Amino acid sequence: MVYCGRPSKGCQPCRSRKTKCDGIVPSCSQCLKASRECFGYRDEQSMIFRDETRKVMQKARGRNFELSGKHSKPTSPESHIATQEPSHSTPETSLMTLAFLTPSHFVEDDAASFFFYHYVLKEPAFANGLYDFLPTLYSQGSSAVFQDIVTATGLAGLANLKRSSTLMHAARAKHSTALRSVNASLQNPETATSDSTLMAVLLLGLFENITCSSPSSIQAWAKHVSGALAIARLRGRQQLENDLGRRLFLHLRNQVLIDCIQRQEAVPDIINEWNASSIRSGHFEEADGAGFVEPRLFQIMAQLAALRYKVKVKGHSHETTAEAVSIDNDLITWAATVPPDYAYTTVSHNSSDFPFPSYHEYKFIWSATCWNIYRTARIFVAAKIIHWYSSSNSTTASQQILSGYLQNEAVLADEICASVPYYFGGNPDSVYSLPTPPKAASGFALLWPLYAAATTFHKSKFRTGWIVKQYDVIGDVLGIRIASVFASTLRKNQHISVWDRDPSDRIEDEEAW
Repeated sequence: MVYCGRPSKGCQPCRSRKTKCDGIVPSCSQCLKASRECFGYRDEQSMIFRDETRKVMQKARGRNFELSGKHSKPTSPESHIATQEPSHSTPETSLMTLAFLTPSHFVEDDAASFFFYHYVLKEPAFANGLYDFLPTLYSQGSSAVFQDIVTATGLAGLANLKRSSTLMHAARAKHSTALRSVNASLQNPETATSDSTLMAVLLLGLFENITCSSPSSIQAWAKHVSGALAIARLRGRQQLENDLGRRLFLHLRNQVLIDCIQRQEAVPDIINEWNASSIRSGHFEEADGAGFVEPRLFQIMAQLAALRYKVKVKGHSHETTAEAVSIDNDLITWAATVPPDYAYTTVSHNSSDFPFPSYHEYKFIWSATCWNIYRTARIFVAAKIIHWYSSSNSTTASQQILSGYLQNEAVLADEICASVPYYFGGNPDSVYSLPTPPKAASGFALLWPLYAAATTFHKSKFRTGWIVKQYDVIGDVLGIRIASVFASTLRKNQHISVWDRDPSDRIEDEEAW
């Protein structure tokens, strides 16, 4: 590596005008105010050091060393999802080999394969999986903007797993390319509202979660969700008339819900209206009836988001407490009416690696995730009720109610913890002892439920300490860096309130690249 000096961190327009750039993605504030196109930012590390590796390799191997051979792209990414990689040849190890022996477009093909292997979950029994519609979108000859962010995300995930600065530099360079492609697509009326553009913006948020090292990364995720919502508004209700459009909407809808719950904001009316419209039209129905379960759960969660917003604006009251009790009853009704495929069993064990008396076995990741959404909602609801009764008159009746909700909250938090072994391989043994690490997608499904369990109204130091260790696993073993930020925050006994923080207030990684 050759040192090239410290470059400016600003975008190209700000650098050329010598104006201060705040570095916000995808467009800085200066460019937004001036209504000009912001072309994103240079990869700082790649500008500091110039990679001379290829030149050295060429000299070492002689002029006959060829880097321009042709390999064909995989015809369909589904093949990388359905087939379990053998222990001696996984997407991670094959890509690390290719990274130094083949040209960049070979690496990018394998990075896409890594992405589909680790971040796509397909469960045919349900209408939803995690990014399960992406192989279809990718195989349809999607635009460069979508392919760029898939490659960048795959490279970033692999870089985290291997702790490779070289791969992370490549990921950030590809991310910069994707940002420029997104900006160009958004300015073209023919591509601004395409399926590929919408999904690319959402994947920009996923990239932030994978590479997250500071509150500004979570803020950037929230801005990408907001941008995707703006695109969905332009797409209109007609996007719900085809299967892919509905799947894209469902994914966006869930991202918007997470953002609103965390910011204590109400879910936008248009999201609620489109969700209700799809339910009425039967788009969520399946032969086994399972398709309705999750949309109904979303409706209850949207009511909870509205309640949290009302409490933020007006404070706790008898009225908001009554609403919380009503939402809690709706959640209990939901749990009592789910189809058999959502059922789970509670299993006792003798493992010293899992400090809880039992763990859960589920049929599918998606059913486990729905149950954890339910538990998270009830924990949030219980917090509102507990707050009210903790500050109200200390009558015998109110103390009994308070005691009941405190007990419920603890049980729900422990149930979230009891689901973790299923996500990590199906048994209570440590994930570090598993022959094959779980897919990274499993870690994403646990991020916010574990946070809810760790930050109950009356926190358990033991439970929170155990959850911090699970975040370490998700960050270190599964390569999802936002989990490391959660762990650091909980260790400091703080809350994630990034929307109120100074973006420059960085949370340092425990282990630098």
